[in-house]
Amino acid sequence: LREIREYRICCSLAFSPDGKYLVSAADGGIRLWETGAETPVEAIAAHNGVVLKFAFNRQGNLLATTGRDGTLKIWDFASRQLLQTITLEEDVYAYDVKFSPDGKTLATASYMSLQGSGKIELWDVASGEPLFSLGEGLDENLAVWTVDFSPDGEQLAGGYSDNNARVWDVSEMQPQAQPAFILRGHSDSIWTLAYSPDGSRLATASLDYTARLWDVTPGETQGQLLATYPGHTAAVSDVTFSPDGLYLSAASWDGTVRVYFTQLEDLLAAARERRIRSLTAEECQQYLHLEACPPAP
Repeated sequence: LREIREYRICCSLAFSPDGKYLVSAADGGIRLWETGAETPVEAIAAHNGVVLKFAFNRQGNLLATTGRDGTLKIWDFASRQLLQTITLEEDVYAYDVKFSPDGKTLATASYMSLQGSGKIELWDVASGEPLFSLGEGLDENLAVWTVDFSPDGEQLAGGYSDNNARVWDVSEMQPQAQPAFILRGHSDSIWTLAYSPDGSRLATASLDYTARLWDVTPGETQGQLLATYPGHTAAVSDVTFSPDGLYLSAASWDGTVRVYFTQLEDLLAAARERRIRSLTAEECQQYLHLEACPPAP
């Protein structure tokens, strides 16, 4: 519909929760674009150096930003007033940041560049004080690139450099050395992840050129791989669900965005409408994760 040309590096992009602004993060600042505008209407000088990520709270009144200057900042979005500046440890950068659903806690995917390792850290929004870390007992050479809270705030997922996603139980908001469960299957680092709107599934995007969909509901099927979405010719850099959870969009460094079904029944119905041949047993195992192809209706 419209092209916005950003002449500086752009690391993060999102609409404000009220839908009034498209917000972009780039070299040192946050820029606000009104819908349909080709030039930014406002800029916030947020960091000295590249802004790595930003996130709104659910209410839309707070904005958190992270930068290559080693700081995490919290802003009153309406007034653009800086509320908190959190200086991270030396050589630590927060590559991702998310608010908890109740808006009281921030989670960061913190990376220590000299050691090549990282950890998930949680922070009190009101005071800016650190609360606790997750994964202090993990491999010291393990980096974490991305985090996301489940919609109910009971789980916190992280994407790691060992190709796995780890899901932590944060219902009691206590430090933990080991996750509740691990999602294994990617063949390269997990770059970003996202919960479905109902919190029952987790989508992961990887440098292995695929996105994957997992069952994260408590019970026997928790941690089960539901679907693998191939097709990209470069790393998958972002994933997001439609509001009804029926579709998953995956953006890639190959310059494309692919939209996938998240429900097997919808996928099969679409395939039957368009098919020119039946899937082979190998294709059903690879793409549908079924031991045998479903019978024709």
